[in-house]
Amino acid sequence: MKVFLLFTLPLLASALSPRRSSTMMSSLPLRGGSTISTSDYSMQLEAVKASVLESALASIDDLRRQVVDEAKVISDFGSVAETICNQALEDFAVQAPDYGSSSSGSTYDAKLSELEAALDAPLQILFHKQLQYVRETALNRYRTATVTSGGSDYEAMLQADAYFTQRADELNRDGHVWDATGERAFLQG
Repeated sequence: MKVFLLFTLPLLASALSPRRSSTMMSSLPLRGGSTISTSDYSMQLEAVKASVLESALASIDDLRRQVVDEAKVISDFGSVAETICNQALEDFAVQAPDYGSSSSGSTYDAKLSELEAALDAPLQILFHKQLQYVRETALNRYRTATVTSGGSDYEAMLQADAYFTQRADELNRDGHVWDATGERAFLQG
C-alpha cells in the first residue's frame, strides 16, 4: 500500500493542480497498471546502478590489491574482468524496474552504458599496470637472451615482442581491445 501511495500521491497532486505546464513529466505504466514518471524511473535505475557498482567494485578492488600491492600479473585477468562486467550487467538487468516506453528504454540503455564504463575504467587501469610488469619481464628476457645465448639482438627482440604480445592478449577483456600499443612501443624503442 505504501508503494502505491508513493507513486500515486504525486501524480494525483499534479493532476489536481490548477497550473499544468506543457513540460509536465511523462509517466510510464508499471506492472499492475500504476504509473511512474521518467525522472522517478531514472532515479530508480540510478539506485540499482549504484548498488550493482558497489558490489562489482569490491571484486575489482581485490584485483587491484593483487596487481598494485603485490605487483602481480593475473594470468587470466581478461577473463576475470569480463566475468565481473558481465555479472554486473546481468545483475543490473535483473534488478532494474521494467519500463514501458521507448524514451525510458533509452534511459535504461544510458544507465547500462554508464555502468559498463564505470567498471571498464578501473579494469583498464589495472590492465595497463600489468602491461608495465609484462614489459619489464620482456625487457629482462631480451637482456638475458642477448647476454647468455650469444644470439642475435634481432632474434631476442622478436622473442621479447612475441612474449609481450601474447601476454597482452591474455590480459585483455574478451571481445574488447584495450590498447597496448604504448607499452609495446616503449618495449620496442
